[in-house]
Amino acid sequence: MLSVRGEERASVVLAAACFFFVFSGYYVLRPIRDEIGAIGGGERLPWLFLGTLGATLALTPLFGRLVATLPRARVATWSCRTLIACLCGFFVLLRDPTSAPAWAAPVFFVWVSVFNLFAVSLSWSVMTDAFRGEQARRLFGMIAAGGTLGGLVGGLLTGWLAGRIGAAPLLLVSAALLECALRCMRALSARTAAVAGE
Repeated sequence: MLSVRGEERASVVLAAACFFFVFSGYYVLRPIRDEIGAIGGGERLPWLFLGTLGATLALTPLFGRLVATLPRARVATWSCRTLIACLCGFFVLLRDPTSAPAWAAPVFFVWVSVFNLFAVSLSWSVMTDAFRGEQARRLFGMIAAGGTLGGLVGGLLTGWLAGRIGAAPLLLVSAALLECALRCMRALSARTAAVAGE
């Protein structure tokens, strides 16, 4: 924290908290995704990874275009709210595994893999607006540490909650964490705009 100047502290805390919540939310989902991937003895894994590659290739140009043409705060809001809506939809589909459609589990596997890529990319795009080049060199290491801590907490949270509430409700926990990340992104964007105005 020695390299953080007084006027930067609030922005660094918001940015690190954003990464904390993004990674916590992902690490809550990861064990569920891995369990789905292990079903069938791993024979489906090549197809699941191929589906992940296809979805990433299809969505990356669209996401890049949105980030390049629209304000980051608006893209962050739309993207995070879409991801949260997807998590709620998967909760409805997967809460009773016996009645879940056959396509739900593999689609969830691919979705979680793509979710991680886009949630992290979105967070970094907001950070690059908030911090100039010199600031980024000094501060991004500390900000990224928030993600590392979030991964640890997310894993511990999953281990603690899985036996108490089951796997499907963890999707709602992840959605709540993603909403927290969005609030941090929006607060950081608002702070960046205020500082630029001053």
